Formats: sequence, C-alpha cells, structure tokens
Amino acid sequence: MGNNIDKSQNQFLSQHTLNGVIVLTFTEPALDADAVEEAVSVINADDKRKVILDLQSVRFLVGGSLRPDQEPLTPILKLSKQLGEKGGRLVLCNVATEIADVLRLTSLNRIIEIQPDVAFAVACMDRPPETKTTKYTHTQKAPICLILYGTAIYCIVLGWMIGDALGMCVAGGVGLLLAWLAPCFHHLTVQDQGDVLGIRFGPIPLFCRTVRYDDIARVEVGRTLLLDGWGIHMSIRGGWVWNLWGRACVVVRFINGGTLRIGSDDAESLARFLRSRVLT
Repeated sequence: MGNNIDKSQNQFLSQHTLNGVIVLTFTEPALDADAVEEAVSVINADDKRKVILDLQSVRFLVGGSLRPDQEPLTPILKLSKQLGEKGGRLVLCNVATEIADVLRLTSLNRIIEIQPDVAFAVACMDRPPETKTTKYTHTQKAPICLILYGTAIYCIVLGWMIGDALGMCVAGGVGLLLAWLAPCFHHLTVQDQGDVLGIRFGPIPLFCRTVRYDDIARVEVGRTLLLDGWGIHMSIRGGWVWNLWGRACVVVRFINGGTLRIGSDDAESLARFLRSRVLT
C-alpha cells in the first residue's frame, strides 16, 4: 500500500492516508469545535477506521464560535468513542505542551490516546490499545569500571611502596574505596517501571533513582559538557547529571523547574519513549 494517497485540503485541515491510516492535520493555530466537526464530517466511523488527528500547528484551544457551549475536545471524545465501538481507533499526535497540560489536568489523556508524532502513531496502530505505550529498557556498558579498578590497584601499590604509615593508610584507603565503587559502575540501566522511569548503576545497586512521568514537562536530546564528565553530580549548567560514558544524553525538564541529564548511547529512542509517556 502506498504511503500517501487521497490527499485533500479543507478549510481547517489537510487529509491524506498513510499505510491505511487516515491522517487529518489541522492547519490553524487555534482549534475550535468547528474545526473538529469538519474533521469528523470526513470520517465514516462505521467501518473500523484508524484515524490520526495531527495537531502540529495547533497552539491553543478555544470554544466553538457557532456553539459557545461546546469545547473542541467534546467532538474529539465523541469521535473516539464512536470509532472504538465500531472497532476503529483514534490517536492524537504532535500535541503542544500547553494542550498536553490541559489533557493531563482534565484526565482526558487517560481517555484519548496520544502519541508523539505521526510515524509513532501509525506504528502503534498495529498494536492493541492496551499496549500503546511501549515498554523501554536499555543497558549501557562502558570501561569506566576498568579505569576505577586500575586506579584502585595503583593506589594500593603506591601505598605499599611509600612505606610510611600515614601514606599507606591514605593511599590504601583511597584504593579500597575505588575498588568498592568500581562494581557499582559496570553499566547504567534505564528502565520503564510503570508510572516512573528507573535509572540504576550496577550491578551493585548502590546508586539508583526514579523519575515520575507526571513530573516531566518536556524532553530533548542533548550533550553533556566536557566538564560534566561521568558519574553522578551537579552540572555547572544546573541540574543533576547521571552519565556512565560519552556525552550524548537526554535532557529532562521538570514541571518544578529542575533538570536531569541522563547519559545514554540510545538517547534518541529514550527521548522518544519519554515523550510518549509524558503525553499519556
């Protein structure tokens, strides 16, 4: 089946079909009930239709100009219910942060399915709605533990060569501390744990934390500074850094204004997953 067919343009939206899925893209920054009703009018909800409403141009919601008693989300909810009852499916994508906040505050994000972009939404159409949010787990390995082991051995040998009691205690103590820390940094695992994202250095689970998806405002792919280095610490740019190796990272901005940079050699996939969880 072709990727794009049946292209058309209406007053408020453009329409095309992608892999058998109807994609309706709103073209105005304001979404009102009239625009949604126009979208609904081109869909027959009686034949198991799969429909994506692309909100890439929408920045705010307004009451319907001809029906002030009806909000734009009302016909979307109605359409979602009609499609679901007939074996079809409705998905929203490219939802602006301001609109996503409205959906979360009204708990409509638990009723209306939301995905980060059109490609992700189309891919999810082949999976049951109950598995619409893909689980994520990734483990990054790095040689930082070998560096710690090597440094530990060097400190212990140095302490033995010094001969002085104080020097032996200091160097030997540092060496033993590094030898104890090294097994904690064999790898970094980032894993979906239901309502939270788990971040864990291991295999000894001494350093771990969780991030609630509901606390995340936005997510982006970025890079750590050379001064940020590796391990767990505050960045000179503000916020915490959890990084095992390399400079690629996912920057998590929290609703309360905080920042967390998660180092990862799978940054694009992690960011995409987090965006899907922030919206759902």
